[in-house]
Amino acid sequence: MSKIPASSLIVGDDELELRDVDAQKKIKEIIEKVNKILLEKLDKTSIVHTTGAAEDKVMSQKAVTEGLENLSDNKIDKTSIVHTTGAAEDKVMSQKAITEKFESYGIIVVDGYLCMEV
Repeated sequence: MSKIPASSLIVGDDELELRDVDAQKKIKEIIEKVNKILLEKLDKTSIVHTTGAAEDKVMSQKAVTEGLENLSDNKIDKTSIVHTTGAAEDKVMSQKAITEKFESYGIIVVDGYLCMEV
């Protein structure tokens, strides 16, 4: 892992400048590595325009929008809400069921954040 010494940075009122060329080169190298990894991991063939369950694909904005619009066609009534966990595809877990499941794993909610008890 590349490290840039704090002495290489100048903090102004509204910007951050680098003092030496070596630090600038290191940052440029890191950015190039990240960009290369992203390009290898996500190319145009990885983006799909439909909903699905693939673990190696990303839904396009169009697919997400259409998927959300389709949800409004499937109204949820009280009989669709269950208070236990399960694998049903036509039911929705209640907040109580989700909270109990989290708690069974030692996860609690504090001020809106999920926290793990230690």
